[in-house]
Amino acid sequence: MALVGVLYFKPVQVRLSDVVIEPVETRAAVMPLLVDFLGRAFWQVSLREISTKIEGDHRFKSAVVQREFPNRLKIQVESRTPALALLNSKGQLFPVSADGTLLPNTDKDQNHSFPLLRGPDFEQRSDLRAKAVELVHSVQAINGFSSDQISEIYYSEKKGFTLYLLGLNSEIYLGDADFGLKMKRVQRVVSYLNSQNIKGRVIDARFTKKVVVRVRKSP
Repeated sequence: MALVGVLYFKPVQVRLSDVVIEPVETRAAVMPLLVDFLGRAFWQVSLREISTKIEGDHRFKSAVVQREFPNRLKIQVESRTPALALLNSKGQLFPVSADGTLLPNTDKDQNHSFPLLRGPDFEQRSDLRAKAVELVHSVQAINGFSSDQISEIYYSEKKGFTLYLLGLNSEIYLGDADFGLKMKRVQRVVSYLNSQNIKGRVIDARFTKKVVVRVRKSP
């Protein structure tokens, strides 16, 4: 009489110690997003579900998830990098990524100095926030300017983008496009005003071929 044996293998479960997250510094932020997957059978966990869960957090741009034999999950994430900061109507400060996405506030972001977006239009419209990032990049591309010099950015339908630079007590109107060209003109105007010790209250660079300066009246 032959005996037939049946081997039973207990399904390997996803454990915290078997999850590898790269870069390592993102582990603390990613792990809470994986709670629902811990304890599930290793080979039955959906990698797509995990990546979707992580990418649903605005702090992360993408996530690549792989299984590694026998029971390891490897997760590579790409974080969104703050480019600006938004101060909302409640006085709350939020980092803004390069694509205009509002990111969760963290203590680490408080230690960085970003150009500040202000006004309800920036709160409501991600396309305007992304356009503001484009403006900042245009400034960075000009020799003699840097994003650290940008104090605040506002927006209105009439004026477009308004810029304030540190050390320059003037409003700079830039409209809605051609920021690089306009900022080069502004740079030449600011250089001239400084050489003549003239204080400009408004520097209006919205026009096609000229910059209009409204001079500050002497007290």
